[in-house]
Amino acid sequence: GGAISAFNSTLHMSAVRFNACTAAQHGPSVLTAGGAVLCAGAQSNVTLHNSTVEDCHAEAIHYNETEHYLVTGGGIALVSVHIYTVSDVFMQGNTVGFAGGIRPPGVWWLPTPTTFNALGGAIFVLGNNPTSIVHDVVTSHNAAVCIGSNCRAAGGAICSMGLLLGIRSHNDTVECFGGTCIALGGAISTSGMLAVANINVSRAQVSCQSEGLGGGWCS
Repeated sequence: GGAISAFNSTLHMSAVRFNACTAAQHGPSVLTAGGAVLCAGAQSNVTLHNSTVEDCHAEAIHYNETEHYLVTGGGIALVSVHIYTVSDVFMQGNTVGFAGGIRPPGVWWLPTPTTFNALGGAIFVLGNNPTSIVHDVVTSHNAAVCIGSNCRAAGGAICSMGLLLGIRSHNDTVECFGGTCIALGGAISTSGMLAVANINVSRAQVSCQSEGLGGGWCS
């Protein structure tokens, strides 16, 4: 959490502005989450209302690792939170990014990383609860970017397993570059049991490019 990190907590935020906050890891780690806010834990009750999250970043850089790495929530990361409500929030210019695991061509003896994930340029939500919701959120120019031998980038604005209602997305993007890439949802990537309604998406982009490093395919 670049600004706030909460675990198994009650956290109610209203009329808050997060600007240019960063959660970053340069070196061995497993998880980098929540450029502005990271909330986790099954006993958590989280509310973010009438607020702004701008130019916040969750990012990681690693090289030649062999583990599973995850970077989530350029603005907000909600990880297995029991109850959450995100409403009337404006999110602009937030990014989640991963770079690493690039094996130089011809240098076959360096280990190839298992998986790199960059998920949720503005918001990342892991876990679904029917009492929890993200609604009336405006996103603009947020991005999920992954660079590496094996990587996945999902949800330029939102990567979520929960309820999404009244989302307006403009110019949100997903980019994936490397040997084996999966790029999902320029604006929104969802999975699991969910409801999506009243979504307005404009100028979303998905970019996937392979240079043949460590396999060479894109999806």
